[in-house]
Formats: sequence, C-alpha cells, structure tokens
Amino acid sequence: MFWNDSNIILLGNFILWLFTFIIYQKRKSTFDVGSFLLLFYLSIVIVGFYVFNHPLAKVDFKEVSLFPFVYLYAMLMLATYPLLKFDSLKVNSISNPNDYKVNTISIIVIIAILFQIPDIISNFSTGLSSMLVDDSGGAELYSEMISNYDKAGDGKIENLASIFSNVFSDISIFLFFYCLTLERKNKFILIGLFISIVLTMLSIISSGGRGGVVNILLTVLTCYILFKNFLSLPIRKRIFKIMVITMLLISFPVILITISRFGQGNTDMGYANAWYYGQSYLNFNNYGIDAGGIRNGDRTASFFKGLFVDDMPKNYLERRQKYFYMKMDESVFYTFVGDFTLDYGAIVTAFIFLLFSFLFVRKTKVIGNTIQIHQLFLLFFILCVCVQGQVGLFTFADVGGNLKIIAFILVYFWFKLNIKPHVKKYEQ
Repeated sequence: MFWNDSNIILLGNFILWLFTFIIYQKRKSTFDVGSFLLLFYLSIVIVGFYVFNHPLAKVDFKEVSLFPFVYLYAMLMLATYPLLKFDSLKVNSISNPNDYKVNTISIIVIIAILFQIPDIISNFSTGLSSMLVDDSGGAELYSEMISNYDKAGDGKIENLASIFSNVFSDISIFLFFYCLTLERKNKFILIGLFISIVLTMLSIISSGGRGGVVNILLTVLTCYILFKNFLSLPIRKRIFKIMVITMLLISFPVILITISRFGQGNTDMGYANAWYYGQSYLNFNNYGIDAGGIRNGDRTASFFKGLFVDDMPKNYLERRQKYFYMKMDESVFYTFVGDFTLDYGAIVTAFIFLLFSFLFVRKTKVIGNTIQIHQLFLLFFILCVCVQGQVGLFTFADVGGNLKIIAFILVYFWFKLNIKPHVKKYEQ
C-alpha cells in the first residue's frame, strides 16, 4: 500500500518545509540567501520521497518515523536562523577594511593554487583522457581517491601548497565576490581568485571526485545571492553569465565521471544520482538520533581532539574499526546535523546548535543599514556549513576541515581587529 505510515510522515515533512518556505517568502518579499537555502532543503525532501519509494531503495532504508524529522527540522532552522534573520533589503553598505588586508589573504590563496598548476594539469589531462577511452576510468580514479582518503590523517605534510589551497578554498569565493563590490577593483586579484576557484574544481575532478565540485558550485551560487545587493546591475549580469558558462564547462567532466562510475551493467543512473542527492534526510531519520553509540567528537573535532588525545582514529577506516558497533557511519550521507548527533548525541547537539545560533545572531546583528565585513564573513561561514552539509556530511570535519575552521577564525579576526571603517554604499 502506497499510503503507509512512512509515506504519510514523508508527506508531512514535505508540507512542513513547503509552508516554512512560503511563510518566509511572504515575510521577506524577496528571494535572498535564506530563500535559496529553504528551497534547497525542500528539494532534498522531494528527491528523498522519490528515492524512498524506488524499488531499489528497499535494501538501503528502513521505515521512517516522525521524531527524527522534527528534530532535524529544528536543528536546521537553528543553524540557518542567522541567515534567515539577515535582511538584505535593509542593508545597503559594507564597512570595509583596508585594502591590504584583503589583498594579503588573496595573494596567499592565489600563490598556493599556482604552485599546484603543473600537478593539476597533468592529473586532469591524464584522468580525462582515461575516461574518454576507457569506460571504467572514472571508477578507477574514484577508487584511488577513496584509498588516499582512507590513509589520510597520518600527520605527514607532503604538499604544503595543497593544504593551504584546501584550507582557503571557501574563503577564496568570499574574497572574489567581496572584491567585485569595490569601486576600485584590482583586476589581477580578481582574475587570480577566479582562477583559484576554477583550478580547485579541476583538482577535485582530476582525482575522480564530484561531491567537492558540487559543494563549490553551490557555495559560489549562494555567495552570489548573499552579495547580490552589493553588486551593480552590470556586474550582476556579467557574473551570472560567467557562472553559467563555468558550470556548463565543469559539468562535462563531472558527467563523464558519473557515466564511468555508474554506466556499467544495469545500473539505473537516474536513481543513482537521486540516491546521492536525496539519501541524507532518510539516513538521518533511520539512525541519526540513535546509531547505537557516539564517536565522542572523533570526526567533527578530529584535529582539536588530537592535540590532547594520542590514541584516537586518524581517518575513516580507523573510525570504522573503532566504532564497528554503530549502525551508521560516514560511508553514507546523513547531513552535517547527523555528524554532530553521531559524535555527541542528540541532546548535547541540541545545546551546541542553540548556543551557536544565539551567538551568531548576536555577532551578525546589523546596526542601521551598514554591515561590518567580519559580520558578512561570519554569515558566509554559516552559509558554507548549511549549503555544503545538506546532501553530504559536515565538510569542516576531520583534520582538513578543522584547519578550515581555524582559517575562518583567523580571517574573521583579521577583518575585525583594528578596522578603520570606510563605508561604501551600493544602489539596490
């Protein structure tokens, strides 16, 4: 019977997110970054409904229950609340730091990625050619990437430039759009930052990855929406065209990887892609509240915990061996909320989200119609967490992700301290 208890709960979850989006739109009367996020959440619910009712999904998911969806909704609203509260129509100016502050970080990012150009070109050309001539080329690249990922965390520094470019990959997107708002634009910085973003995506593709590319594209799109009212109309049109062209070009190798990985045998590629996109809420519903134990911060705070605890798992394989008794691990997607509940439990996670939501709302409160650059940067961090962690996992986890958090904190205070405001207004 189609209308069983699970489908009724899934329909109720859809109605909840739909009404949330409608109510939000009525109050805001504009499509802003909060609108996009709520619509994004709603799309995952819709795809999840399709996935759950697909014949191939019977082995992947058990029947859903009500409370986990209610809990997930509450946590996502707490995490997103600072962005939902931000009124983009009332804020028409940014209090800017001195140019050297932005230029210094931008140059570090650009130099780090430039050092990797030879390896990226070599890996990309080799990987792309293997996918064009061999149907299994993408699958082999992906297997190699997973093998390297499983061995990560040994503390060895083999490519310092790669570490820096990874740590600043999200920040480079913020810097690019911020530089577009300036009246006196540094074309070399802008071009360098744009190249950095594109090369980062090519680096991921060259290793057979897709998720990282999708995260970057989503971050670019949502960052554009966040900055939209600070950009002049001609720049908006130009940037939008560049974004569309870049997405189309990047989608070509991504499609090749998808075909290579799932185009074998009788694999239903439509379902395979829908499964990737829509599984996170379903997995959270099944085991996000109770997975049979907790990981005590071993994933979300891997680097920070490692400073004080010697005997702890360094990567996914070691975590899987240590927590073999847990019903779900990071081999599947369960949202960034799920990473916290699996690490700390549902009750502690609720307190963490409540505390940080309250703190971020206070820190991003805009006085008048001017937002400080460090406040906008903090909103961008929340945006990254929310948009990147819906389909997959918490992208600021493990050693690499924790280093990203440190970089965000340093840049936040770099912008905040000793600021001599120079307010520039932008026509709405």
